[in-house]
Amino acid sequence: MKLQIPQKTAAALRKATLKQPPRVQSAYTKQSVAQLNNRRTQQQQQPVPPQYQQPQRPAQPTPPQYQQPQRPAQPQPVPPQYQQPARPAPQPAPAPAPAAPATPRMTIPELPNLLRRGQKAPLNGAVRLKMCFGWNVSNNQCDLDASAFLVTGNGKVQSDDWFVFYSQEQSPDGSVHFMIDNTHKDREVIEVDLNRVSPQVEKIVFVLTINEAFEHHLNFSMIQDPYVRILNAANNQVILSYRMEELYANVISMTIGELYRHNGQWKFNPVGNGVNQDLAGQCAVYGVEIN
Repeated sequence: MKLQIPQKTAAALRKATLKQPPRVQSAYTKQSVAQLNNRRTQQQQQPVPPQYQQPQRPAQPTPPQYQQPQRPAQPQPVPPQYQQPARPAPQPAPAPAPAAPATPRMTIPELPNLLRRGQKAPLNGAVRLKMCFGWNVSNNQCDLDASAFLVTGNGKVQSDDWFVFYSQEQSPDGSVHFMIDNTHKDREVIEVDLNRVSPQVEKIVFVLTINEAFEHHLNFSMIQDPYVRILNAANNQVILSYRMEELYANVISMTIGELYRHNGQWKFNPVGNGVNQDLAGQCAVYGVEIN
């Protein structure tokens, strides 16, 4: 329930409130402030007691630091610097090797008393003979050699000395002698003295071989008109002659003919057989050992 105040009473209350005197600070409060100020002044005038300071300890000497003795500086080897090898200055291309000297062609001499292969014939009493060999080539690398094997009845030489060729020019009995033809009518000549042939020798076999045929792939299909002329050394007359015609690519050495004894008489046999063997192979056939 709301209290009702008469209007006169309310106005009187407001008026009384306006007429109240201002509040005055009590003496106690002023005295307290004065005392507080005196205390502060006295505190400021009193000497400040010295502050206790911790005595400082004398500085301890720093122990010497161990220093690693320095090694004298060693000169360090300087590693060699890799240098790119200098390329040689370009050289002019070498001149081509000169071609093998051409084997001069020879004119095939007359071949009287021409024999066919296997046609044996006597020597008409001649005892000093010249076995003259000649040929032409279609390949200048072909270098032919003539040689002779003095064999006994078993088809073998008595020893290596009984093999006559360009490096061993004479047989032990002096009956067979190798020589180059200086007259240029033939290529090579082998002289035979039938009176000096050792009694143990039953046959003298004449062979043509191509030097280094295997190394250079040479063969007798590159040989032209190989022949042998048998001359009487007393008058240089041709006794018999033979020209080989069967020349094959699988042949590198050929037995062109042989002198053989028959009933105390010497005859000639035109053999014309070829084999795929070089000079070393022919030597093996007749018992000659080549180192």
